Amino acid sequence: KGLAVALLTTLYGVLFARIILLPAATKILQREQIIRFRNYLVAEGLALLADRKSPRYIQDKMNSFLDPSLHFNIDKMKG
Repeated sequence: KGLAVALLTTLYGVLFARIILLPAATKILQREQIIRFRNYLVAEGLALLADRKSPRYIQDKMNSFLDPSLHFNIDKMKG
């Protein structure tokens, strides 16, 4: 009886890890990568501002990191 309980608890532990813990860990890692990339972009942009680079240069540099569908244009932002 003791061996059956040990095997059953091991099975439950493996299933719990596979169904809940591994997907949760993957999601946490994805979020961490997104936040790290965002922080890198912010730091890069602030460094360019501190170096007094032109707005167009900063725009081109920031757009080079982004997907083309997410590119921004400072000319369209002028009111």
